[in-house]
Formats: sequence, C-alpha cells, structure tokens
Amino acid sequence: ECNDDALSVLKEVCTKHKLVGLKVSTGNNMIGIKDASNEIDDVLKSNVDLGAIFLSEDPDPNGFTGLDLCMKIHHTRPELPIFLRRSSLTDTQDLDPDVQEAITGVYTLETPEALDELISSYVCSMYYPIELAQGIQDISLDAFENVIKGTDISCEQPYLVKDQIIYGELFSLIP
Repeated sequence: ECNDDALSVLKEVCTKHKLVGLKVSTGNNMIGIKDASNEIDDVLKSNVDLGAIFLSEDPDPNGFTGLDLCMKIHHTRPELPIFLRRSSLTDTQDLDPDVQEAITGVYTLETPEALDELISSYVCSMYYPIELAQGIQDISLDAFENVIKGTDISCEQPYLVKDQIIYGELFSLIP
C-alpha cells in the first residue's frame, strides 16, 4: 500500500480490532511491489500468524499493483483472505476470473465499513463449522484408540482458548 490515506484507514481499522499490521518494506517506502517480492515471500513463508493480506489496485511508483501479486500470494498461502482496496468499484466483476476467485472482498477509502465487515467476518470470526469440530474430534479419537488399545474414550465439546502472544491475541480451537 503506497497511499498514505489508505495506510491511515488500515491502521485505524487494525487498531479497532486489536490487530498488528505488517507492512512489507525494505526500508525505502518508494521501492515498490516488484522490488520487494523477496521480502513478501519471506513474510508469507515465515512462522508469523497472518490473518489476511491487504492489497491495492492502485499502482506503486513503478506501475505495479496489488493485482500483480494477488495470484502469487493466493498460490503460496491459499488459506489467507485477500482484501483488495479499489479506487471506486465495490465489486470484482471487471477483473480476471482467477483474480476474482482469489480475492475475498473489496473495499474503497470511501467505504471503510466494508473493510471493517471483512475483518470481522474473515479474521476475527470465532465461528467454527461443526464439520471442522467433528473432524478434529475424529482425528483425536483415532489417535488415542491407536495408542491406548481397548479403552473407551469420550469427547466433550471443543472450546476456544484465548492465548496472549507477543503481538495481540490468538484464539485457538481446542479439541
């Protein structure tokens, strides 16, 4: 993100949701997207718990946009939601179908509430589908039954645990 107004909106929304934003940079804010690709790869492959990726369709000083990175990021970390800041449109119908599929949601500087809603739905959600909880339970039961033969094992409902980590909070589903 090269737009100072957009960075300000991102910072405000992240602060509101108690999130820590990481801006990929090499010390030169004018370096641009293409030249920072190694740093972007390092962050994507690191052990940092990323909640989402924020991209912009506005070109950087070298003419590259977040759309140029979108597919690369999506292929590297498909589990991460990608939020695209658009100049004026609030949908993705005019974009390439592969890019449409990779982008989770869009917002504009005029619609920060859309970004707020995306973060609430995709990053700060504490909803876990019953299929996920059942899958965790099944895997746990199989593991115990294979280790301790001939025992009856019962499972309680999974629950959320709030962990304090270095930056912010992390909620984990505990089987």
